Amino acid sequence: MLLVSLFAAMLVANPPVPVDADLNDAKTYGAVISREALPRVSSTSSWDEPEHHLDLFAEGHAPYAFHTSDEERPWLQVDLGRAQPITGIAITNRTDGNGARTTALTISLSDDAIAWKEIATIDGPKERWNVSLLNGESPRIARYVRLTLPSKGFLHLSGVRVYGRGSKG
Repeated sequence: MLLVSLFAAMLVANPPVPVDADLNDAKTYGAVISREALPRVSSTSSWDEPEHHLDLFAEGHAPYAFHTSDEERPWLQVDLGRAQPITGIAITNRTDGNGARTTALTISLSDDAIAWKEIATIDGPKERWNVSLLNGESPRIARYVRLTLPSKGFLHLSGVRVYGRGSKG
């Protein structure tokens, strides 16, 4: 009984997130707020082409816009420039056969890129994830979004778009 209560408390604290959200619903999710964002990656590999990193936030880049080294828990960090209300995130996996490497992604938010709050883990591999980051009906406020592969491996994605409503500051 105690185990059931603990599990229920975990779900309330960190409820599952919808991974097939209709991010085109502007009334609910707003608009893309990551067009001017800056990417940062945990490492770069010999396959990485930094000139494509900013393509990640535009139309994406095939087969990938960045490529980390083979490492423990590689990550991509999105700097939105200032704290903003975040409602969702669209993630496009690598578009060739190596997209199967992305078996899951952990989504974390931060105001300062030092203290991170893990808000969701999404399963993969998939071609695309459309993830609602709403907390009930309220957006989450953060400047930084981090996507982390929760295991050892390479991380390489084709596109990332962060959605938000309104503005803070």
